[in-house]
Amino acid sequence: MSVKLDHVAFGTRDRDETARVLESLGFAFAFSRCEWTIAGMRHSADAVSCVFASEYLDFIEIADEGWKQRLASSQLHRRGSAPTAVVLSGLRPDRVHAESRSVGSSAPEPYAITRRLAGDGAAVACYEFLALPRSAQPFALVADASPDLLRRPEWTAHPNGAFGIAAVHLRVPSVSEAMASLSRPPLGLDPSRERGPKIALGSTRICFHEQPRSDYLAAVSELLPNLDRATPLALELSVRSVARAAESLREHGVRFEERAAALCVAPDESLGTGVIFV
Repeated sequence: MSVKLDHVAFGTRDRDETARVLESLGFAFAFSRCEWTIAGMRHSADAVSCVFASEYLDFIEIADEGWKQRLASSQLHRRGSAPTAVVLSGLRPDRVHAESRSVGSSAPEPYAITRRLAGDGAAVACYEFLALPRSAQPFALVADASPDLLRRPEWTAHPNGAFGIAAVHLRVPSVSEAMASLSRPPLGLDPSRERGPKIALGSTRICFHEQPRSDYLAAVSELLPNLDRATPLALELSVRSVARAAESLREHGVRFEERAAALCVAPDESLGTGVIFV
């Protein structure tokens, strides 16, 4: 099985408010509750997910006051969510962890997550999750025992016509170092510089930027904190009709710009990243 994008994970200040943001952007969504144990301590969190045929966006309500205050003080994150990880599937987290330990890496242990769908006591998904070492942030690995559980017609039929994640744009301190680290084990991905530095993960591209050249990505970048690691910059979402997506945004009063057969949502109207419909 080849490595592909599984989902982009977000932290959110308020799951219900994030659901309202998703609705304003024209998405359907599913509610659930996640539970996991790390170092003997049990954790749980409410989640809302925006689901496509092959990948999804997952928003977890984080109970951390310091984190919430940082969101509240950020113009980009004023609507209360921010990406925390780009999560890949196709590699077994336990094997990757074992390989990392064999070469002396201090990677954290993988752990199990269960997800119970709201209002459906019998629908439970089980995952094995592994956050990769800091040098590979914001990447993580997941093995999903129930990949189709979230993919119900009512959650994948989005009013805005979106059907997949075309690209995830990352701002990085060094493009060459970022691509080199992902091409080495444990990921062993195949980078390309054709039409810009990127890595293909199934139907999704991971695109790297030091100083974004497009006006839109540069505007988003200016609102992000300066971090010494890879930072999610924007999501590029495939839609069946740009006109249909524009109509949905207008209906909800969301500000956006039309640029070369694409819609760019105003950064402070979106999800803590740029959002582009193509």
